[in-house]
Amino acid sequence: MMQTANIITLTTDFGLEDPFVGQLKGILLTVNRRAHIIDLCHALPAHDILSAALTVQTSYRYFPEGSLHLVVVDPGVGSSRHILAATADKHLFITPDNGLLPLILKNSDVGTVYRVENATLFSRNISSTFHGRDIMAPVAAELARGMALDRVGPVTTLDCCVHLDLPEPTISSSTIEGRVIQIDHFGNIRTNISRADLNHFPPSAFTEVRIKGQQITTFAKTYADAPSNNLLTVIDSADYLEIAVNRGNAAQCLNAGIGDRVTVVMRGKR
Repeated sequence: MMQTANIITLTTDFGLEDPFVGQLKGILLTVNRRAHIIDLCHALPAHDILSAALTVQTSYRYFPEGSLHLVVVDPGVGSSRHILAATADKHLFITPDNGLLPLILKNSDVGTVYRVENATLFSRNISSTFHGRDIMAPVAAELARGMALDRVGPVTTLDCCVHLDLPEPTISSSTIEGRVIQIDHFGNIRTNISRADLNHFPPSAFTEVRIKGQQITTFAKTYADAPSNNLLTVIDSADYLEIAVNRGNAAQCLNAGIGDRVTVVMRGKR
């Protein structure tokens, strides 16, 4: 059985204006008063499953093995959708069954996956609009302090879970076609084009990145490599191609949004 760390990370789209994050923590601590609770992110766009998955996928490896990652972005709350608990890379995850888990664990060493159905672990009163507090949180608290994962409910497989299509880049002899998949607080634009995708070409082949009618020719190592308020491209901290403005907001500058097309143009052929 996995050695748990009694660390619980929280990722939600709740924001901080309402009491929902506090209530979630209250239940976690009621069940497990020694838990270390880490706020990973509560400012995700409402109902944005892809953004939630990317946030956790690019973050969980920075926590100790045995940490539990609770993700509550749940547009289908109260419906017939399932709740999942899983292990991967010596970490634990609890999410709604809405496409989150397969996206988070896309490149992970997945262990076991269970449906959370053991009602004896849930809160006594369950709101149909807040399963994160009344079902996921008490189960997460028990798992974080060492409860066996198979107690949550029946085993399933990742293949049986809901899957969402993550847009994949298209690589040709002289271009890489991708999409905008995330925009951060600074207005930096994350694309679905990875360092590995770019490595299909030699570094000297880079010509420009095209987005929203703009051509960006600066491929930098740091933001400061470009003058202030100038557009640039860089490999971000999660190894994705990012479009940024040094000391500015690229998303505002380009009027860019999720799903916008991005083209990397290469010189010659790979």
